Amino acid sequence: MEIEVKEIYESGMYSIFGPHGKHVPAYYQTEAEAQADLDATTDNVRTAICNIGDDHARRLVTDHFHRVRGTIPHSEGYAIEFREMWREYEVQAYSLPDFMKRYYKPNRYHERGEEYAATLLAGHQEDFDRDGYDVISHWDSVTGQTVAFFGATKHHNTETASKQATMF
Repeated sequence: MEIEVKEIYESGMYSIFGPHGKHVPAYYQTEAEAQADLDATTDNVRTAICNIGDDHARRLVTDHFHRVRGTIPHSEGYAIEFREMWREYEVQAYSLPDFMKRYYKPNRYHERGEEYAATLLAGHQEDFDRDGYDVISHWDSVTGQTVAFFGATKHHNTETASKQATMF
């Protein structure tokens, strides 16, 4: 029965993972906190973690960890995990409008008219402001791959500042 504590997507958050590679619905700030909860977990819950595909086992694990809750609120942990899931698709851009211009298929963006493009950009801006990242699906991306923007990197910010400085 291989149950272990691991970091989630190099996010600085930890959880308890079963042998199937799925984690329980609890998030922890440190590996030690997650290990303490795992150590305190009863044998029947440990068995259920190993059999999470079974509906009864899933309910038992969910009920148990709903009471435990980890050290990071579930909604915050889930949001961080979801954001970090997109990291592998990260591309660089100077800004969100630059990201859209570089990676959105023109026939699905600015070639549909200024009003359409402004509305689409506004929607992506709302997502970015709320979530801290934005994603363009493989279907809409000029690369044919999903791409994600997490904000301008320091390199891009420095480059932008240099370009602006030479303009004056």
